Amino acid sequence: MIQIEKLKEFCAAHEHLLMYGAGQFAWTVFPFLGTRGMVPEAVIVSGQPATPTFSAGVPEYRVADFPKKPGERYGIVLALQEIFHADVQARIREKFGEAADVFVLRDRDVEHAIALYSTERMFERLETKDDVSMEEAAAFEARMQEILRHHIGVRVQFIDMRSIGCLLAWVYWCEQRRKQEGDGLYWLLWPVAQPLRKELELKGANAYILEKLSMPGMEVVTEQRLKFWRYFYQKDTASFLFDTNYALADWIKQMDTYFWRRNEAIGGTYLSFTEEEEQRGREQAERLGIYGTFACFSTRDNLYVSKVMKYQTDVAGRSIRYRAYPLGHLRPAMKSLEAHGLQAVRMGAMVGERINWENTIDYAHDGRSEFMDAWLFGHCRFFACDPSGIQSISWLFSKPNAMFNVTIQTTRGDYGAMTTPERDLGIFKKYWLPSEHRHLTLREMIRAEQREDVHTFASVSAYTTYDRMGVVPVDNTPEEVTELVTEMARRLDGTMVYTEEDEQLQARYR
Repeated sequence: MIQIEKLKEFCAAHEHLLMYGAGQFAWTVFPFLGTRGMVPEAVIVSGQPATPTFSAGVPEYRVADFPKKPGERYGIVLALQEIFHADVQARIREKFGEAADVFVLRDRDVEHAIALYSTERMFERLETKDDVSMEEAAAFEARMQEILRHHIGVRVQFIDMRSIGCLLAWVYWCEQRRKQEGDGLYWLLWPVAQPLRKELELKGANAYILEKLSMPGMEVVTEQRLKFWRYFYQKDTASFLFDTNYALADWIKQMDTYFWRRNEAIGGTYLSFTEEEEQRGREQAERLGIYGTFACFSTRDNLYVSKVMKYQTDVAGRSIRYRAYPLGHLRPAMKSLEAHGLQAVRMGAMVGERINWENTIDYAHDGRSEFMDAWLFGHCRFFACDPSGIQSISWLFSKPNAMFNVTIQTTRGDYGAMTTPERDLGIFKKYWLPSEHRHLTLREMIRAEQREDVHTFASVSAYTTYDRMGVVPVDNTPEEVTELVTEMARRLDGTMVYTEEDEQLQARYR
């Protein structure tokens, strides 16, 4: 019996059902249970509960404060990453003793729940009837016949587009499509459903980019394209083949061998602009004060951390402590670009304080739009950033990245970069070990990451290992970041000269 069926039996067998967790997993598990008539009577968490944002009025308690009633038995569903299960089960035993049964959802089980929910929503959307005008019907019919002239059918596959970082998945599927060009199928990628935010199901983090993503024989379903695909499906259901597995974990597993070991896969431009879009982009850039050549930059500031990271499964806040970087540290680096004929343009969809720096345009505050996000990345010389999902847009244009405060060496962690040494530069965050008065070596950092489970969602167990060692994370200094962006600027203008010692050290590192 598959695990989800066991979950249904477990929930049905317990009059008092609780869910443990309020992070990323809970945002999926809670509504999944609700669609099956198994709404928990309360949510419990380890620390102080946040303002309930997903539980539709269901009370939320710190586990130690839950009002357990004598003589009652509870069924508790664990809706959080596997790396936290042992600690959480110890808390449950301490509070409930023998009065609770625990159902452990593995990371794979949550993926299965997402796939089931998404499949149901997908068929619901495809089977909805539309009023189609004669003109629309004629255009739809012509396009449908054009697809069928060149393809034997349509293959439907889920793709994760819920955050900007998931644009990496598009590149992955593009490469998979190229490998299977002889399969004769038209590939249709369907964004996974958002259980609590249905208005974003076919929008993703950037609707403009999602609408633009296409390549020969392949596209993503969007709200704008949905009416056509409904027409096609209802006219010729037999031509559709559905692969309804949700492959995020498989894609994460592939990153280790795929993105890092196949540099030839990291190239090409996946987005292009029409002449009208080019003109619109130039006009908007000039209104912002952007003239000539420029470099983009960003960092995870306090607002992003408070609005986004607190909802992740990282209950100890490790991603915040290890990945946030002080905005002010970047000011000298952005000023230094002026000597290379480059303006600095601040990017970001969720930023805090407005900046007024020399040689810097605060686009994130003064004129940000989904279209201009793409246009600016498409026309910048390079992108300076700490590791974050926004890099995915630069990779869609194969732009060089100058990465500072890089926390993860490998793809085994809560961040995976599509980098190549021929194009990108990076400097690592340092890890100070107070007990031995030294920094961790590169070998020690890689060993910590080797403990990661590549099947987990946004895993942070390397950070957990560092915390247990007593490690103190040390940010790159403003001077180090300035040296980094200067090196990239010189690389691109052809004035960077590496010494023999530089080359030897780089060879040792690789």
